[in-house]
Amino acid sequence: RAGQQSQTIVVDANKLLSWRAQKLVFNNESLQHIINELNRYFNISLSLGDPTLADKKIIAVIQLSDELAAVKTLEHIAQLRSEKTKDGIVFYPRQ
Repeated sequence: RAGQQSQTIVVDANKLLSWRAQKLVFNNESLQHIINELNRYFNISLSLGDPTLADKKIIAVIQLSDELAAVKTLEHIAQLRSEKTKDGIVFYPRQ
């Protein structure tokens, strides 16, 4: 429209389309956001057993083709341990 300025939005096309390659790319994302995204793709429920972990920022590429490998990757990158429960997998800080 006349008199209005347009806004340009820059997107990372590789990140946006990474799910097509069966992987998700996270760049300085909160751990809670990553857990929420993984729960959209996995048949198991992932959760945080310690709420102080929610805002921890993570950089990771996580393969979606193998749930166990994804859990192990997240444990390694975020310095977590996991416990399997009747409801799914719960992450805690590594001690």
